[in-house]
Amino acid sequence: MTCQIDLTGLHNQDMLHLLSSSLIITFAVINGVSALTLPAPEAIEVPLRLVSRPQQDDPELLHRRQADSTLIYEQTNLEPVIQVGVGTPAKDFYLVFDTGSADLWVPGPFCTSRQGCPSGRRYDPGRSSTHASVPLSRSLFTAVYGSQTTTGEYMEDTITIADNVTLPSQEIAAVLKTKGLLSSGNHGGGVVIDGIMGAGYPTLTMSSTRYNYQYLPVPQHLYESKVVPEPFFSVYIDGDDSRGGSVVFGGLQQNAVSDSLRKTPVVKSTYFNGDATHYYQWRAHISEFSRTTTGDNSSSTALLTMDEGSSFHFDTGTATSRLPNGQGDKLARALFGDSHVRHLYNVYLISDCTQFRNRDDWVMNLSFPDTEGNSFTIDFKPSDLLIDYSPLFDLCMFGFMDGDDYFIGNNLMKDYATIFNFGDNTIGFADINDE
Repeated sequence: MTCQIDLTGLHNQDMLHLLSSSLIITFAVINGVSALTLPAPEAIEVPLRLVSRPQQDDPELLHRRQADSTLIYEQTNLEPVIQVGVGTPAKDFYLVFDTGSADLWVPGPFCTSRQGCPSGRRYDPGRSSTHASVPLSRSLFTAVYGSQTTTGEYMEDTITIADNVTLPSQEIAAVLKTKGLLSSGNHGGGVVIDGIMGAGYPTLTMSSTRYNYQYLPVPQHLYESKVVPEPFFSVYIDGDDSRGGSVVFGGLQQNAVSDSLRKTPVVKSTYFNGDATHYYQWRAHISEFSRTTTGDNSSSTALLTMDEGSSFHFDTGTATSRLPNGQGDKLARALFGDSHVRHLYNVYLISDCTQFRNRDDWVMNLSFPDTEGNSFTIDFKPSDLLIDYSPLFDLCMFGFMDGDDYFIGNNLMKDYATIFNFGDNTIGFADINDE
């Protein structure tokens, strides 16, 4: 159908306005631009599922085949897993959503179970129409995650999240070989983990460390590409393991109470590589652990006071929170009493677990500095601090284990939505409405 315009009776000025408008409309149509049809970016919520990592390659427990070590491993290695499509057409992979690293990697075409990729799902760049190489001078990918070592090749391709949201030209790594905690097929939850989606700062990528070349990890790339509206992502680990929780790119969970948001500054720490001039990890200072009794005669008692140089790494890829230098032992005994605490390997078992789970007369407080020079606390009930261990003997594990660094793991991300903001470099906490 052809549209015709009657120009009869128009003056010269009217003609100029009409022609000018026609040219603008024509230009807009040719370039596919229309202010009326361009959708505003929206937050993207993606489900997480909790999956247990395999036991057999854990160096700390490799020589221990007792029931104790198996139970400890199963309870301290639950990972939040996100489903991501890679390439065109998209091939789905199950990746640990990890704020403690920044690279996204998946099994490459030649990574079989013998090379540490047991799922059978492999990314073949030759079969993707959107694959692109990176310069050879920075193409080698090598990474160490605790006891896991991974080698492969950097490249670019389109990734797909939430079924139909695509992100072109995302830098990823196709792995040739991996050895360590993801390389066994004995995963729980009916899912075999394929790799990792890192959500740290660009300076934390292995490309930045090895080649001094920084690319944007997925959350930052989504924002810079105007796919999502805000420069942050929020993580909520649901206390019901069957539901898992979610990560929201560019927004908050629907059940998060937005006006309860409290923020603490991200700390520039020397812990990662000795450099305190850049942001690398999602680290924040916790000034104090305390216990507050509830009721009419409430009172607060300081349990641990942290020096200003200490900072906690907020790491979704670490299942259990950690304290170094025997501070976990001190905290456990202060909260639950000497007679109820047993130190086993690097964890603390709590006896008479049922009575503590049912207590509502005290909470543990974590105190943070806010962005205005004041402070705030987030609170945890006794049941929030305990992890199932042996119901038969009424034993639980304390939510903090021994470690060589300060960690807040995903076990303490079940009561709040945790907001990682790379726009103002803060970590925030929002209450969750369970109703």
